[in-house]
Amino acid sequence: MNTRTRTRLAQGALLVLLLVLCYRMTINEGIDDGFIGTLSTQLTGLPIAVEITCTSALVMLCSGIGLMVETPRRWPMWAALAAITAMSAVAFADAFSAANHYAALAGACDFTMNLIAGWTIVLLCNSPNRRALAISVLATLGAALAFKGLYQHFVEIPQTIAQFSRHPNRWLVNVGIRPGSSAVRLFIARLKSREVSGFGSDNDQFGEALIPLILLNLMLALAWYFLRRKSRDLPPLTPRTTAKRTAGIQPSAAATTANTLVIGSIFAGIILLAELAVLWFTRSKGSIAATVLCVIALIAGFAGAKYVQRLGYRLFWFMVLLAVAGAGLLVAYGITFHGLPTKDLLFRWQYWNGAVGIILHHVWNGVGLNNFGYYYTRYKWPSAPEDVKDPHNIFVRIASELGMPAALIFIFLVGLWFYRVFGRSTENNQTHKTPPMLLIVGFVCLWWLGDGLSRSIGAGKAVPYILELSAVYAAISIIAMALASQLFTCIPGQYRRKIEVALAVGAAGMLLYDQINLALVTGCVAMLFWVVLALAQPLADPLAMLHSPRSASTDALPSKNNNAHSSHVQPSDAPPPEKNLLVSAAGQAKVTTSAGQDAIARIWGAGWIIASLALAMGVITPVVSGHFAWDTESYAAAYQDNIAHGQLHRALVDIDHILMFDRRSQAWLERKVTVMEQLGQNPRAFTLRLLSLNTTNARVRIPLAMTPASGLTLPERIAQLKMAVKLNQDLPMTEVTRIAPRHIVALKAMIQNLESQLSRKYR
Repeated sequence: MNTRTRTRLAQGALLVLLLVLCYRMTINEGIDDGFIGTLSTQLTGLPIAVEITCTSALVMLCSGIGLMVETPRRWPMWAALAAITAMSAVAFADAFSAANHYAALAGACDFTMNLIAGWTIVLLCNSPNRRALAISVLATLGAALAFKGLYQHFVEIPQTIAQFSRHPNRWLVNVGIRPGSSAVRLFIARLKSREVSGFGSDNDQFGEALIPLILLNLMLALAWYFLRRKSRDLPPLTPRTTAKRTAGIQPSAAATTANTLVIGSIFAGIILLAELAVLWFTRSKGSIAATVLCVIALIAGFAGAKYVQRLGYRLFWFMVLLAVAGAGLLVAYGITFHGLPTKDLLFRWQYWNGAVGIILHHVWNGVGLNNFGYYYTRYKWPSAPEDVKDPHNIFVRIASELGMPAALIFIFLVGLWFYRVFGRSTENNQTHKTPPMLLIVGFVCLWWLGDGLSRSIGAGKAVPYILELSAVYAAISIIAMALASQLFTCIPGQYRRKIEVALAVGAAGMLLYDQINLALVTGCVAMLFWVVLALAQPLADPLAMLHSPRSASTDALPSKNNNAHSSHVQPSDAPPPEKNLLVSAAGQAKVTTSAGQDAIARIWGAGWIIASLALAMGVITPVVSGHFAWDTESYAAAYQDNIAHGQLHRALVDIDHILMFDRRSQAWLERKVTVMEQLGQNPRAFTLRLLSLNTTNARVRIPLAMTPASGLTLPERIAQLKMAVKLNQDLPMTEVTRIAPRHIVALKAMIQNLESQLSRKYR
């Protein structure tokens, strides 16, 4: 394989990864019973797990191609790859023992995709050209999300409120909410608050995704002003003075450079203001606070840049000690006062305490990704009113769903990436070539064409409107990507390094926010976190790339827009001539080591490629043919049909099939008990199983204890009703899920009635 072919393959793999990131960040998320999916089920009509599997296989394929054409030259890259492989193996193995196999499989695919995408970005973005292309895509993504947030706040939400006010019940059914349920009140409250959630379903996730993008656009907006004050080599706006101050650059080229800086900075400033407005519209207090802290940290870091540089890696270890001390103080406060200040933090403390029970009983392999919610109701505090799907903490979630060994490896991986951020950048003042306009247009069109088509399926008369809106998004994205790419050609390497530092601060802000609100393990925002953290890594040492002929090749993107610089600036990816002499001076031992690394990289890359193909074919083919045992969707549809036609025996068989692969689903256990009661069968075993899965919810116990048809004995019914009353008393007085006082009076009367029956029975 010649150098040109390797370069094209590496560029193609990078573009596909960036395309997957953009598509995932701008597609509606689907919600399933066992887990929250990351892609829309409207794209192909297939289950969410199939689309996640396809995307995961595609990312793994790109990673394998990257390993075949590029070789990691530093031990941290090999250590990170080994850590990712180990955690992925644990995640897929857990899918076979998880309560919900399908949810765990989708989580394993998503988890692997996110981790390997970040690692592959580090591997492939080993030159200023590719690094600038990837960061330009992030800036473009920020523009798209900003427009979406503004459009949602001023157009979509008012339209939704108007339609809901006219047809409330029909609208609730369309969005999957049962009229009269407790979810209706929450839906109406969020609708009235006008919380902006972007392309997803959660305003907090959208706010978290904006954190690094805001910092990126902040640095781009300040580029011209910062360089004007700090750099004497920056060309002024007038060509006449440029010719006197800048040697070797034609006045027209200098004027173009200065104008590009100004125009790009102004456009980035406009996007920054839009992103800040959208962040405020999300009403996500945690995201706003995290963004403010990140901006303060960024300003402080630049103000004391020389001190930060002097500290070097010691600053990293100081931050680690600070994080450990902060976590220790938080835990000590919670243990001392049996909770944390503020209502939100108190809820988090309850989640984490429930997770402790899960971790202690599943230390080595966890309960499987996306299965936390199946176990939380058994281990949570009685005073905890909420049943959640994850503990709202990334490390606690990994420990409970993948086990403590995987959690330690995960901590090592996160620490390793942040440790590498403090390394020295070797880019200096090398420039990069602007991607050709054809590449920009093609990338954006593929991105928004897929998004528009996925939204158009099943949209009926709204198809033209959706496609027109996608065209507007595409136009904004093309402008943003073209200006961002041009802007990077004008700023020196030192300032590009500052942009990478800003991305590192943004990733740190996401991680900090994730400790109390979300869990960046699966989902589209998780992939954004790893990509942002990957782009914050300094460029690899060119001397390391010189050890192998294929690693020392240039990969400059072809461009017709960079003629003004081509005769004056050395190609960005080519090593300096004096460093080429070091290649011949390198010992034979280094050459042998490089050859061994090349062989290992090829073998590992081939393994990723084979794994991606096996994953795709092993899941997609049986699901499409309807023979994938873990997919319970067909049984759920058959159950609904049999219930509608009164075929209770067949409906019971469908439930049994579902419970084989979704063993701890309380919803399906409740349905099974109900159907068995209607058939006159004794559901005692399943009633006890349901009660053992949910030990802290009063509302689960009441309907089971109200009737003897549930299979409980008279003493057991009395005990469960008393427990329900006690569990209700343990809830906070302001909790909306508390049982009404009049219902409590009725329950106590029933308890007295049952106790009198029991006394008469044994009299």
